[in-house]
Amino acid sequence: MKRFSVASIAISLVSMILTAYHNYILVQLYRKATGKNKALFLEEILRLDRKIYIGLGLLISMVLIVMAKKKNENVNLRVLAFVLFCMASIFLFMRPWIYFR
Repeated sequence: MKRFSVASIAISLVSMILTAYHNYILVQLYRKATGKNKALFLEEILRLDRKIYIGLGLLISMVLIVMAKKKNENVNLRVLAFVLFCMASIFLFMRPWIYFR
């Protein structure tokens, strides 16, 4: 069975989409900000809870990867799940919205 790997891949992809949407919202808010608000831009801190929830989803994804390893699921799917998990984690902790100002 390959259900753990597939679930991990799905969660990682959803996490990447949610992170991209979160960064899109931050870009829109930054473009609307003026003066002091742009300098401080506290909206990123005020919306940090979204990143925490996405991070919890990635933690679940990692647990599913470990369970897939224990169940000896398909190696290709496990590697794909791990690569997507790593990409989603890096994308979550980066601040790509800064480059789209």
